[in-house]
Amino acid sequence: MPPYSGAMTRQDPYVTPFREIDDATGYYVNAERRYGNQILIRAMIYDNKADPTSVVSGQYGWYTEFAHLGVQTTLPGDVGLVAQWMSGSTAMGPIVNGAYVVDVEHDSYFLLLTKAFGTHRVSARYDNFDMTQNDSIPEDDNAEAGLAWIFSYQYGFSESVNLAVEWLRIKTHRNAFVYYGLDPTVIEEQAQLTLQLRF
Repeated sequence: MPPYSGAMTRQDPYVTPFREIDDATGYYVNAERRYGNQILIRAMIYDNKADPTSVVSGQYGWYTEFAHLGVQTTLPGDVGLVAQWMSGSTAMGPIVNGAYVVDVEHDSYFLLLTKAFGTHRVSARYDNFDMTQNDSIPEDDNAEAGLAWIFSYQYGFSESVNLAVEWLRIKTHRNAFVYYGLDPTVIEEQAQLTLQLRF
């Protein structure tokens, strides 16, 4: 991990993500609407109301808020579609040069298509994500963007035996990779074969 800047000297190097330190009361509101058996729409707003400047035993409060919208439906030809969009922000630490030491906005969405042919199923998924940095701490660049493709095939031999083949390709650009001597743009691929047995 890159070294903390001078503004982060109170941060413990070991982060405890679920520790309560400011007693702030957050909230989330979730709603869904169904249209028969064809369309399901879900929406949620989340805001933890944390104080980004609060510090207890080296742990800062992380302010986090986001909204998301999801849709699930069946297209003509019995093609299943699932999609989700999410957007929000997170911040922590003291204010330096008009922004919190960590101050980022994030956006992401995915689209999944799936189709069954008897005991066979094929699926394809596209993901896109982006993090925009609002702070100006050069030692802690959190900006990131990327996209991913997943293609999979499943075959059900029986109710207890299932075979799945999956291929994943993800392309990520993150300036912070140079801290480790890596190229800021990375392409990773993975092929996976899975045999599931249910007893």
